[in-house]
Amino acid sequence: MHKNVICIIGMHRSGTSMVARLMNQCGLNLGPEERLLGPNADNTMGHFEHMGFLEIDDALLKHFGGSWDNPPILNSGWENDINLGELVAKAEKLIDTFTNSAPWGWKEPRTTLLLPFWQKLLPHLRYVICIRDPLEAARSLATRDGISIRAGAQLWSQYTRVAIQNTEGRPRLLTFYEDYFRDPLDEVKRVAGFCGLERVEDSSRVERIISAELRHQTIGKVELLNEASVPLEYKLLYLGLRALAPEERCAMEVDDFSTTWVSNAIGGVLSVIDDLHEREKILQLEVALGEKEQQLSALRARMRAELREKSEQMSQLQNHNVRLQTFADAVRKTMVYRLYRRIIRPLKG
Repeated sequence: MHKNVICIIGMHRSGTSMVARLMNQCGLNLGPEERLLGPNADNTMGHFEHMGFLEIDDALLKHFGGSWDNPPILNSGWENDINLGELVAKAEKLIDTFTNSAPWGWKEPRTTLLLPFWQKLLPHLRYVICIRDPLEAARSLATRDGISIRAGAQLWSQYTRVAIQNTEGRPRLLTFYEDYFRDPLDEVKRVAGFCGLERVEDSSRVERIISAELRHQTIGKVELLNEASVPLEYKLLYLGLRALAPEERCAMEVDDFSTTWVSNAIGGVLSVIDDLHEREKILQLEVALGEKEQQLSALRARMRAELREKSEQMSQLQNHNVRLQTFADAVRKTMVYRLYRRIIRPLKG
């Protein structure tokens, strides 16, 4: 049975390739080189992404009507879909290629959305969750794929939320993109320790890998907070997660207590955000209800005014009708009198 397999996940453009390469240098087997997705203009050092996992993840997303940039809605228990038999067999065959290859793992951002499928096959996975500032990730996506900042930030939120939700109660570690440019050797040691890998002591090896990472987007927290295209909920989620790994924690030795404490706190951050979101929704509903009540009150006042106006008009019509009736009666009496004088009275005389 495969135990303690490392799964490197996170939003696209969040440093998953860099982390995978660093862990590969620390002894993590990612598969044969010819099966790893090679470099391109967007990632000149290579993706360190096993094409077997990529192909299965793409097929899963397509099966449910989605893609990496348009995640499908996956209902609870989707991984038990009987129509996934062929992909399950393909995944089992792929996993079997690593039978004699401990320690091993894979990196694939799409896997973030599809963890229940892989958890059925590999129940003892350990997760390295790569986190990057949502505005940086969104800007990088905008440069690479032409995706708007708002849409990129929304994708960041979807990937980050599902990464947290689907690893709850399981061994996981957050690693922040910016920490590799602040204190690279300490961060690599921390992540390698969690993965049970050898710790690289040669800082030059680490620096060579990290220096090759093109960090075009470098922003501060103030710029993130001031960015109108990124909803406040996403900003709070990032800053809440970031608060769990302050600068002094980056250099800490990984131990069971600290790892468990932070892992449990991660879910707490999401709960707080969800609670704030629900409170905001309730507040919005209350505001909307207040506005509707004001509109209803104004409508009632307008209807009462219209009723008064109609009542007055009706009263005026009734008065007018009485006058007309009186006039008609007078006319009839006059006509009768004239008829009497002209016709009936002479006949009597």
